[in-house]
Amino acid sequence: MSSRVFSVLRALRLHSNVTSRSTRMNLVKTLIMPHFIYCYEVYAFGLDDECKRVLTKAFDACVRYVFGIRRRESVRDFRNRILGIGILEYVEFRSLLFLFKVVKTRSPSYIYDKLRFAQSARTRILIPPRTTVTNTFNSLLFNGINVYNRLPKHIRCAPTIGEFKRVCIDYYRG
Repeated sequence: MSSRVFSVLRALRLHSNVTSRSTRMNLVKTLIMPHFIYCYEVYAFGLDDECKRVLTKAFDACVRYVFGIRRRESVRDFRNRILGIGILEYVEFRSLLFLFKVVKTRSPSYIYDKLRFAQSARTRILIPPRTTVTNTFNSLLFNGINVYNRLPKHIRCAPTIGEFKRVCIDYYRG
């Protein structure tokens, strides 16, 4: 994933001096962000520290491209300007959004059928599956459900997908 991001950035940098910041922002969102969120449901909760570091480094390169920041300068103040939140939070948010859509629309049925709900329908608490397999602990249906359950009740019980997006992004912004 990171090699694809860096190769696209290399091609885009050739014309960075003639493109505006808003154009560079749109180029990153349309050409590079799909590489970050491809299969996020699968890998979001199973990233080790090294993978998180590589993901953050690739995203920081995108931030440097958009805002014209030099290689050794800090990008901390600019990270949230592209997506509204950091890349690791964004990947987790997208996974939670997928889980919310499954709960709300009951589709796809092969995933919805694996979900178990707690007794109280008001709180929308999901019960993680029992497992002893180590790899399962990092899956969407185990760790994703635990992260989903830790969200405040008003987020889990959002009436629409749009409302869930809004309050969840606000939650991640802190």
